Amino acid sequence: MLAKRLIEVLRPGDTVARFGGDEFCVICDDLDEPGLAIGIAQRMMAALARPFTLGTSEQFVSASVGIAIATGRGRTAEELVGEADAAMYRAKQNGRGGFELFDAVMRGHASERLRVENDLRRALELGDELTAHYQPIVTLDGGEVIGVEALARWNHPERGLVAPAEFIAVAEESGAILAVGERVLRLACAEAARWNAAGGRPLSMSVNLSPRQVASPGIAGMVAAVLAETGLDPASLTLEITEGVLVTESEATAQTLIDLKALGLRLVLDDFGTGYSSLAYLRRFPIDGLKIDRRFIAAMDTSTPDRTIVEAIIRMAAGLQIDVVAEGVETVEQAEDLVRLGCVHAQGFYYARPMPSADVAVLFDHGLPHGLGPSAPAEPPLLKTS
Repeated sequence: MLAKRLIEVLRPGDTVARFGGDEFCVICDDLDEPGLAIGIAQRMMAALARPFTLGTSEQFVSASVGIAIATGRGRTAEELVGEADAAMYRAKQNGRGGFELFDAVMRGHASERLRVENDLRRALELGDELTAHYQPIVTLDGGEVIGVEALARWNHPERGLVAPAEFIAVAEESGAILAVGERVLRLACAEAARWNAAGGRPLSMSVNLSPRQVASPGIAGMVAAVLAETGLDPASLTLEITEGVLVTESEATAQTLIDLKALGLRLVLDDFGTGYSSLAYLRRFPIDGLKIDRRFIAAMDTSTPDRTIVEAIIRMAAGLQIDVVAEGVETVEQAEDLVRLGCVHAQGFYYARPMPSADVAVLFDHGLPHGLGPSAPAEPPLLKTS
C-alpha cells in the first residue's frame, strides 16, 4: 500500500525498492538540478501524509527523506546509498516529516562515521580495546555506595580514550551495539561477581540495554548465558532501558521484559521524565525503579516547574513502592534539596566520576571522599551505552 503511493507520484522509469523494515530507496535518473529531486521528495511526503485505511480505521504515517545526487565520476551505488542514508538520519534528527540534501559537510561526517565504524568492528574482533568504567550509586543521606553503573569505554590504539559520544551512536546505527552491549554486560557481571565474592554486602551492578538489544530476539538468552558464565547472582544485576523502548507498547517488547525479569534481575527506566513518559508503562511492564533525568536535577535550583516534576516523580515512585535514583547530582545544594524531597539514592559527579574497576575496589575499602564531597570539577555528562 505504501509502495503503491510512492509509485503513483514518481515518473515512468523511476525505481522504488524496499530495503527492509520501513526503509525504501528511490532511484531517479536524469535530474539536472537538486530542486527537481527536492520536488519529488515533497510529492512523496505529501502522498504518504494522507491517511491509510486499514479495515475500519485510519492510520497516519510520516516519512523522513534523505537525498543524494550523483555528480562527478567514480561514484558507486553503495556510496550514493550511504549518502542518502546519512541525509535521512539528519532529517530524522531535525524532526520527522522532512527531507535533507546530502552536502559536503555531511560527506565529511559520513567519512568520519565510516572510519569509526570500521575501527569499532576491528576493536570488537580484537576484544581488548572495549572496556567499562563504573560510576557509584549512593545513598543521599550518607554517601554509602550501594551499587555502580557500567559505562562503555574504548581505548583506541592511536586516538587514546574515545569519548562514548563519538562511537555509541555509530554503534547503534550500524548494529554493532549488540556486540558492544554484550561485551560491556560480560565485563560488568564478571567484575560484580569478583567484588561480591571478596566479601561484604552484595553490590548492585547496573548495565544499560540499547533499544536494538531489547528488540533482539535472543536478548534474554544472552543475559542468562552471561550470568551463568560469570557466576553473578541475578539479584545483583540491574538492566536499564530507556522509555523510547516502551513507546510502541508491543507484545514482543512486553514478552522480552517478562523473560528478562524471570531471570531474577531488576529492570529500571533510565532518563525518566523526558520524551515518551507515560504512567501506563509502570502498570503494564515489570519495572522495579526509575532514574530521574539529569536535566531536571540540573534545573532544580532555577526552575520551579523542574523541581515540581522531580518532587512528583519521587512521590509517585514512593507510592508505587519502586526505587528512584536522581542522576547527574553535581552540587551539595542539589543533594540537600533531594533529601528534603524524599529521594533516597543518587548518582553524579558530586559523589564520583566513572572510574576503572581497580579504583572501584579502593572505593569499597575507603569509601567516598569525606563521605560526600565532589571528586572533581563538573564536566559535560558522558553518554551511556543506550
